[in-house]
Amino acid sequence: MPDLWLVALSAAAAAAVAVLGVIPVILSGEVSPRLGWANALAAGLMLGAGYVLRQQGIALSPVGGIAGSVVGVTFVFASHRFTNLADVDLSRPEDLASATVPQIVTRELLHSAAEGVAIGAGFLVDPRLGLLMAGTLGLHNVAEGAAISAALIERGWHPTKAALLSAGTMAAHIPAAVATAAWIGAGGLPWVLGFSAGAMFYLILVELMPESYRQRGHTGIAITASAAMSVVVLLHAILVG
Repeated sequence: MPDLWLVALSAAAAAAVAVLGVIPVILSGEVSPRLGWANALAAGLMLGAGYVLRQQGIALSPVGGIAGSVVGVTFVFASHRFTNLADVDLSRPEDLASATVPQIVTRELLHSAAEGVAIGAGFLVDPRLGLLMAGTLGLHNVAEGAAISAALIERGWHPTKAALLSAGTMAAHIPAAVATAAWIGAGGLPWVLGFSAGAMFYLILVELMPESYRQRGHTGIAITASAAMSVVVLLHAILVG
Protein backbone atom coordinates (compact mmCIF):
# COMPACT_ATOMS: atom_id res chain seq x y z
CA MET A 1 0.00 0.00 0.00
CA PRO A 2 1.35 3.46 -0.85
CA ASP A 3 1.99 6.11 1.81
CA LEU A 4 -1.52 7.49 2.38
CA TRP A 5 -0.18 10.77 3.74
CA LEU A 6 1.69 11.32 0.49
CA VAL A 7 -1.46 10.45 -1.46
CA ALA A 8 -3.52 12.91 0.59
CA LEU A 9 -0.98 15.73 0.36
CA SER A 10 -0.57 15.26 -3.39
CA ALA A 11 -4.33 15.30 -3.93
CA ALA A 12 -4.69 18.35 -1.68
CA ALA A 13 -2.01 20.22 -3.61
CA ALA A 14 -3.71 19.38 -6.90
CA ALA A 15 -6.97 20.77 -5.51
CA ALA A 16 -5.45 23.87 -3.93
CA VAL A 17 -3.91 25.25 -7.12
CA ALA A 18 -7.44 25.80 -8.47
CA VAL A 19 -7.38 29.13 -6.58
CA LEU A 20 -4.91 30.41 -9.19
CA GLY A 21 -7.68 30.24 -11.77
CA VAL A 22 -9.22 33.41 -10.36
CA ILE A 23 -6.21 35.47 -11.52
CA PRO A 24 -7.02 35.59 -15.27
CA VAL A 25 -10.67 36.26 -14.42
CA ILE A 26 -9.73 39.27 -12.28
CA LEU A 27 -7.33 40.59 -14.90
CA SER A 28 -9.82 40.27 -17.76
CA GLY A 29 -13.03 40.93 -15.87
CA GLU A 30 -14.69 38.00 -17.64
CA VAL A 31 -14.02 34.50 -18.95
CA SER A 32 -11.18 35.41 -21.26
CA PRO A 33 -11.18 33.98 -24.79
CA ARG A 34 -7.63 32.91 -24.05
CA LEU A 35 -9.10 30.39 -21.65
CA GLY A 36 -9.55 28.31 -24.81
CA TRP A 37 -5.80 27.76 -24.85
CA ALA A 38 -5.85 26.86 -21.15
CA ASN A 39 -8.62 24.35 -21.77
CA ALA A 40 -6.65 22.89 -24.69
CA LEU A 41 -3.59 22.54 -22.47
CA ALA A 42 -5.72 20.93 -19.74
CA ALA A 43 -7.31 18.59 -22.28
CA GLY A 44 -3.94 17.52 -23.62
CA LEU A 45 -2.54 16.90 -20.14
CA MET A 46 -5.59 14.84 -19.22
CA LEU A 47 -5.43 12.99 -22.53
CA GLY A 48 -1.86 11.99 -21.77
CA ALA A 49 -2.78 10.98 -18.23
CA GLY A 50 -5.77 8.99 -19.49
CA TYR A 51 -3.63 7.24 -22.08
CA VAL A 52 -1.09 6.21 -19.44
CA LEU A 53 -3.79 4.97 -17.06
CA ARG A 54 -5.64 3.07 -19.79
CA GLN A 55 -2.37 1.45 -20.88
CA GLN A 56 -1.59 0.37 -17.32
CA GLY A 57 -5.10 -1.00 -16.78
CA ILE A 58 -5.21 -3.01 -19.99
CA ALA A 59 -1.72 -4.40 -19.32
CA LEU A 60 -3.00 -5.80 -16.01
CA SER A 61 -6.34 -7.03 -17.36
CA PRO A 62 -7.75 -6.20 -20.81
CA VAL A 63 -11.30 -6.97 -19.67
CA GLY A 64 -11.04 -4.96 -16.46
CA GLY A 65 -9.29 -2.02 -18.11
CA ILE A 66 -11.82 -1.72 -20.93
CA ALA A 67 -14.88 -2.39 -18.77
CA GLY A 68 -13.65 0.13 -16.22
CA SER A 69 -13.39 2.74 -18.96
CA VAL A 70 -17.03 2.16 -19.89
CA VAL A 71 -18.00 2.67 -16.24
CA GLY A 72 -15.96 5.90 -16.14
CA VAL A 73 -17.67 7.30 -19.23
CA THR A 74 -21.06 6.33 -17.82
CA PHE A 75 -20.28 7.98 -14.47
CA VAL A 76 -19.42 11.36 -15.99
CA PHE A 77 -22.34 11.20 -18.42
CA ALA A 78 -24.68 10.47 -15.50
CA SER A 79 -23.19 13.32 -13.44
CA HIS A 80 -23.91 15.76 -16.26
CA ARG A 81 -27.48 14.51 -16.58
CA PHE A 82 -27.97 14.56 -12.81
CA THR A 83 -26.96 18.24 -12.60
CA ASN A 84 -28.75 19.20 -15.86
CA LEU A 85 -25.48 20.65 -17.15
CA ALA A 86 -24.80 18.18 -19.95
CA ASP A 87 -24.39 20.85 -22.63
CA VAL A 88 -23.34 23.84 -20.52
CA ASP A 89 -20.22 25.82 -21.42
CA LEU A 90 -19.50 28.30 -18.62
CA SER A 91 -17.56 30.52 -21.04
CA ARG A 92 -20.78 31.33 -22.92
CA PRO A 93 -22.90 34.09 -21.30
CA GLU A 94 -26.19 32.37 -22.12
CA ASP A 95 -25.01 29.11 -20.53
CA LEU A 96 -23.48 30.92 -17.57
CA ALA A 97 -26.80 32.63 -16.82
CA SER A 98 -28.72 29.37 -16.89
CA ALA A 99 -26.49 27.42 -14.47
CA THR A 100 -27.07 27.73 -10.73
CA VAL A 101 -24.28 27.67 -8.15
CA PRO A 102 -25.45 24.34 -6.60
CA GLN A 103 -25.52 22.78 -10.08
CA ILE A 104 -21.99 24.00 -10.86
CA VAL A 105 -20.59 22.91 -7.49
CA THR A 106 -22.24 19.46 -7.67
CA ARG A 107 -20.94 18.82 -11.18
CA GLU A 108 -17.42 19.85 -10.27
CA LEU A 109 -17.43 17.77 -7.07
CA LEU A 110 -18.35 14.69 -9.10
CA HIS A 111 -15.65 15.49 -11.69
CA SER A 112 -13.16 16.02 -8.88
CA ALA A 113 -13.98 12.67 -7.28
CA ALA A 114 -13.31 10.85 -10.56
CA GLU A 115 -9.99 12.67 -10.89
CA GLY A 116 -9.12 11.77 -7.30
CA VAL A 117 -9.56 8.11 -8.23
CA ALA A 118 -6.95 8.68 -10.96
CA ILE A 119 -4.47 10.03 -8.43
CA GLY A 120 -5.05 7.14 -6.02
CA ALA A 121 -4.83 4.57 -8.82
CA GLY A 122 -1.59 6.12 -10.01
CA PHE A 123 -0.07 5.70 -6.55
CA LEU A 124 -1.16 2.06 -6.48
CA VAL A 125 0.84 1.42 -9.66
CA ASP A 126 3.89 3.50 -8.69
CA PRO A 127 4.36 6.55 -6.42
CA ARG A 128 5.99 8.38 -9.31
CA LEU A 129 2.92 7.80 -11.45
CA GLY A 130 0.73 9.07 -8.63
CA LEU A 131 2.77 12.26 -8.37
CA LEU A 132 2.61 12.68 -12.15
CA MET A 133 -1.20 12.30 -12.03
CA ALA A 134 -1.46 14.85 -9.22
CA GLY A 135 0.72 17.35 -11.08
CA THR A 136 -1.14 16.87 -14.36
CA LEU A 137 -4.56 17.26 -12.77
CA GLY A 138 -3.34 20.22 -10.74
CA LEU A 139 -2.50 22.11 -13.94
CA HIS A 140 -5.91 21.16 -15.31
CA ASN A 141 -7.52 22.52 -12.14
CA VAL A 142 -6.19 26.02 -12.80
CA ALA A 143 -8.25 26.24 -15.99
CA GLU A 144 -11.21 24.61 -14.24
CA GLY A 145 -10.89 27.06 -11.38
CA ALA A 146 -10.99 29.97 -13.83
CA ALA A 147 -14.31 28.82 -15.26
CA ILE A 148 -15.86 28.27 -11.82
CA SER A 149 -14.53 31.58 -10.45
CA ALA A 150 -15.92 33.47 -13.44
CA ALA A 151 -19.34 31.89 -12.93
CA LEU A 152 -19.36 32.91 -9.26
CA ILE A 153 -17.97 36.42 -9.77
CA GLU A 154 -20.63 36.99 -12.43
CA ARG A 155 -23.17 36.35 -9.66
CA GLY A 156 -21.61 38.95 -7.38
CA TRP A 157 -19.25 36.78 -5.37
CA HIS A 158 -16.05 38.36 -4.08
CA PRO A 159 -13.04 36.99 -6.02
CA THR A 160 -11.47 35.57 -2.85
CA LYS A 161 -14.62 33.62 -1.96
CA ALA A 162 -14.97 32.48 -5.57
CA ALA A 163 -11.37 31.23 -5.62
CA LEU A 164 -11.79 29.38 -2.32
CA LEU A 165 -14.98 27.68 -3.47
CA SER A 166 -13.25 26.71 -6.71
CA ALA A 167 -10.56 24.96 -4.71
CA GLY A 168 -13.21 23.53 -2.40
CA THR A 169 -14.99 21.82 -5.27
CA MET A 170 -11.71 20.12 -6.12
CA ALA A 171 -11.28 18.88 -2.55
CA ALA A 172 -13.11 15.68 -3.46
CA HIS A 173 -9.72 14.69 -4.89
CA ILE A 174 -8.54 13.92 -1.37
CA PRO A 175 -11.03 11.34 -0.05
CA ALA A 176 -11.36 9.73 -3.48
CA ALA A 177 -7.58 9.38 -3.87
CA VAL A 178 -7.02 8.09 -0.34
CA ALA A 179 -9.95 5.65 -0.48
CA THR A 180 -8.73 4.29 -3.81
CA ALA A 181 -5.17 3.85 -2.57
CA ALA A 182 -6.30 2.27 0.71
CA TRP A 183 -9.10 -0.03 -0.37
CA ILE A 184 -8.52 -1.16 -3.95
CA GLY A 185 -6.73 -4.47 -4.23
CA ALA A 186 -4.85 -6.00 -7.15
CA GLY A 187 -8.04 -7.43 -8.65
CA GLY A 188 -9.77 -4.07 -8.70
CA LEU A 189 -6.80 -2.03 -9.93
CA PRO A 190 -7.43 -2.54 -13.69
CA TRP A 191 -11.01 -1.40 -13.15
CA VAL A 192 -10.11 1.85 -11.36
CA LEU A 193 -7.35 2.59 -13.87
CA GLY A 194 -9.84 2.10 -16.70
CA PHE A 195 -12.50 4.08 -14.83
CA SER A 196 -10.15 7.05 -14.45
CA ALA A 197 -9.17 6.97 -18.10
CA GLY A 198 -12.76 6.70 -19.32
CA ALA A 199 -13.88 9.61 -17.13
CA MET A 200 -11.03 11.77 -18.42
CA PHE A 201 -11.65 10.90 -22.07
CA TYR A 202 -15.33 11.80 -21.74
CA LEU A 203 -14.50 15.19 -20.17
CA ILE A 204 -11.93 15.88 -22.88
CA LEU A 205 -14.08 14.94 -25.85
CA VAL A 206 -17.42 16.27 -24.63
CA GLU A 207 -16.43 19.31 -22.59
CA LEU A 208 -12.88 20.65 -22.80
CA MET A 209 -12.09 20.30 -26.51
CA PRO A 210 -15.47 21.55 -27.82
CA GLU A 211 -15.21 24.60 -25.52
CA SER A 212 -11.68 25.28 -26.74
CA TYR A 213 -12.70 24.99 -30.40
CA ARG A 214 -15.57 27.44 -29.88
CA GLN A 215 -13.28 29.98 -28.29
CA ARG A 216 -10.09 29.77 -30.38
CA GLY A 217 -10.61 27.73 -33.56
CA HIS A 218 -9.36 24.27 -34.38
CA THR A 219 -5.80 23.87 -35.65
CA GLY A 220 -3.93 25.68 -32.88
CA ILE A 221 -6.06 24.04 -30.21
CA ALA A 222 -5.44 20.57 -31.66
CA ILE A 223 -1.68 21.21 -31.80
CA THR A 224 -1.63 22.51 -28.21
CA ALA A 225 -3.56 19.51 -26.89
CA SER A 226 -1.39 17.05 -28.84
CA ALA A 227 1.81 18.65 -27.57
CA ALA A 228 0.59 18.59 -23.97
CA MET A 229 -0.36 14.93 -24.29
CA SER A 230 3.09 14.13 -25.66
CA VAL A 231 4.76 15.85 -22.69
CA VAL A 232 2.81 13.72 -20.18
CA VAL A 233 3.56 10.48 -22.03
CA LEU A 234 7.24 11.45 -22.28
CA LEU A 235 7.42 12.30 -18.57
CA HIS A 236 5.84 8.95 -17.76
CA ALA A 237 8.44 7.16 -19.89
CA ILE A 238 11.27 9.07 -18.18
CA LEU A 239 10.01 8.92 -14.59
CA VAL A 240 8.28 5.55 -14.48
CA GLY A 241 9.46 3.68 -17.57
